[in-house]
Amino acid sequence: MKRLLSLVIALLLALSAVSFALAEEKTLKTPYYTITLPDGWDYDTSEAEAFDEDSEFLGSFTNKQDVILTVESYLIRYAEMADISLAEFSAEDLQDYADVMLEDFSDSQPVALGIVTAGSIPFVLIKAADEQGEYVYADTLLKGLNFQFVAYAQDAAESVQPITDEQVEAIKTILATFMPEA
Repeated sequence: MKRLLSLVIALLLALSAVSFALAEEKTLKTPYYTITLPDGWDYDTSEAEAFDEDSEFLGSFTNKQDVILTVESYLIRYAEMADISLAEFSAEDLQDYADVMLEDFSDSQPVALGIVTAGSIPFVLIKAADEQGEYVYADTLLKGLNFQFVAYAQDAAESVQPITDEQVEAIKTILATFMPEA
């Protein structure tokens, strides 16, 4: 009987820990996608805006550490690509897409960071630098909708800081939760 009671208590403690961990996650929901953010991250969609009929700023998500990592989210519509999704690309075609991205960023010393897959949706990631500093850029294309994520790190004085491998992994982990709205 003691053994059964111990087992039940252990199970209840484990379920409590799982429930608490799940409660710490936040879900960022836009009209186009949902992303799950881990503990310590916040999101802001209050400044979301359409720039024109083909492009929108969808908001940002941020961690609150000594070096603040902010990821901004954009949507570009390409009517001429309405039938194209990276999820349907072969590995070779996906690599060609990544190569074109690297070429597009050639003035910014791009470095390929690989592909992150959210379900069946691949994101191509690169690290680059411009006059403001280093950033990570992630991109996917779904039926002519180009989702772009731009991440940069800043200290308390808002000076752009180099992006660490740990921050890149955090970005990858979050992007892996990307789910498009139907």
